Amino acid sequence: LDNGALRYFDLGSGGNEQFRFVVTDGEGGFVEGTFVIKTTVGAFEPAQRLAFDIAPNPATESLRISFGEILSSGARVSLFNTTGQQLRSLMLPSGTLAYSLGVADLPNGVYIVTVQNEQANGAKKVVVRH
Repeated sequence: LDNGALRYFDLGSGGNEQFRFVVTDGEGGFVEGTFVIKTTVGAFEPAQRLAFDIAPNPATESLRISFGEILSSGARVSLFNTTGQQLRSLMLPSGTLAYSLGVADLPNGVYIVTVQNEQANGAKKVVVRH
C-alpha cells in the first residue's frame, strides 16, 4: 500500500501472526479489520536466516551489528522506524564481520534493523534511548 510505505517484518516468532488496521479516507469514512499472515515455505524465501547480533540494546550513541561469521557476499543493512519508514540503508562488503551504526541523531523509540544478502536475511528489533 502507498508505494511500499506499509512494511511487514518477520521477527522469527513462528506460526501465524496478525495485526489490526484502520484505513480512513480523511472525510469520515473508514474500514477496519484484522489481517492474518500465514507463514509458509515457498520458492521465494531465502534458504536461511542471516544470523547477527545487535549490542548494546537499548542503544544511545551507536549500535554494533556483529555477524556469526564473515559475510561471504555483500549485504544490505537497513534501519526502519515503526511506521515502516526507511531511515538508513547501506551496503556492507563481503568479508565484513561487524559494523557500527550511529543512532545518536534518532529520537527515543523502537526501530527494526534488517540485513539481507543473496543467500539469507534477518531482522531484529532495537531500542534507542538517550
